[in-house]
Amino acid sequence: MHLKEGRYYIKSKSEKKWTLQHKESIITGEYITFDELLKKHPNSEYTVIGEVLCNYDITKKQIKNVDIDDTCSVRVNPVGTYSKGYYKNIGYIPCKNEEYIALYAKNTKKFLLPLILFLALILSIIFGVFYINKLQSEQEKNQQANLQIDSSIVDYRGDLKRPADMEKTQILIPGITSLVVEQGTKNVITPIFNPNDNPCFFQFNLIDKTTGETVYSSKLIPPGKGLKTFEINKLYPVGEHGIIVQVNTHDLEEPTMKYNGSEIEAVIIVE
Repeated sequence: MHLKEGRYYIKSKSEKKWTLQHKESIITGEYITFDELLKKHPNSEYTVIGEVLCNYDITKKQIKNVDIDDTCSVRVNPVGTYSKGYYKNIGYIPCKNEEYIALYAKNTKKFLLPLILFLALILSIIFGVFYINKLQSEQEKNQQANLQIDSSIVDYRGDLKRPADMEKTQILIPGITSLVVEQGTKNVITPIFNPNDNPCFFQFNLIDKTTGETVYSSKLIPPGKGLKTFEINKLYPVGEHGIIVQVNTHDLEEPTMKYNGSEIEAVIIVE
């Protein structure tokens, strides 16, 4: 019998049976394991003449014809077709003249690993996009919230006056060098304000110089208004602590429009 088409199957692992089937034609036989092959041929007096893959159709690429015995021949792949990384050897089909056909099966773990890595990459990309969108959404919400006029503002004139040679379109920024916090609290008792004749809103951020975290964000403060007291979100111990006072400036008519701001090095004094 000569089968040029068909598919190899492992009929019984316990009995080491294999079959090659195509439509009504069936060839069956026994195979031996690699250990049994070495035991049978301790001096390696054998030849592997081809390779076949279980549960995989024989194709025209398998151009080598091999005689299993005097009554049947089959098509096989050349030796070296199946990588040992992605395929595992099951055994060897005995043929004539101490020759063997190597019987392989797909190594499921090796095939699954790239798929798992690919799916993990896709999931990480999806999660990354979701996280970035969520972060942007939260930032936009926070930005919109900060673009509202602060409800705690009071009238505040202060002592800062615009120099005679300074144009009214220029922004006057107070020189904040220190902010006093009451010991054991988060209450800042040093006022922050927007000079009376400024052409813009102020929005203040206090940034911890050591950690980079924002310990306070105000909402919009109109010209001539200020906050006499306010609460930061970090409890500092007694002493001086470096901060950056970030002053953002926004158009009075279109608060989403930002002007040039300023960053001032200052200290929080807890006493």
